[in-house]
Amino acid sequence: HMPPVPRPMTTHSFLLPLMVDPPTANSRIHWRKRAQVTASVRQTCAVIARSERNRLHVAAAAKGDGLRKVHLTFVRPGQRGAHPVDGDALPAKGKPILDSIVDAGWLFSDSTAYVTVTYGQERGDQLSVWVEVTC
Repeated sequence: HMPPVPRPMTTHSFLLPLMVDPPTANSRIHWRKRAQVTASVRQTCAVIARSERNRLHVAAAAKGDGLRKVHLTFVRPGQRGAHPVDGDALPAKGKPILDSIVDAGWLFSDSTAYVTVTYGQERGDQLSVWVEVTC
């Protein structure tokens, strides 16, 4: 009896442009406005992420697919000398985006049993998120 042969992992990358900056736990906004912004980010990103999955001919994730990896890089325009977002705030900022990736079929679930998520940030021209999914 031979052990199963591991299948090669492939990394797919795509850009999700953002109309608004997702809130963090430190954002000082009313809960209703926070919910509206979060829902808007999630819905918009899910449409784009699903389109990218279809364009790249990637099958929807299933329960038995094994652990996937996701890296979210937040791109923010800013003035010289502006401070980056606190690293502790990135998971909260990324939650609606991660949910949209699940909605789009890239992941079976955002539970740590199915995905490992890492975060980064950089300066750029447009508010957006680079998504890298390794499956």
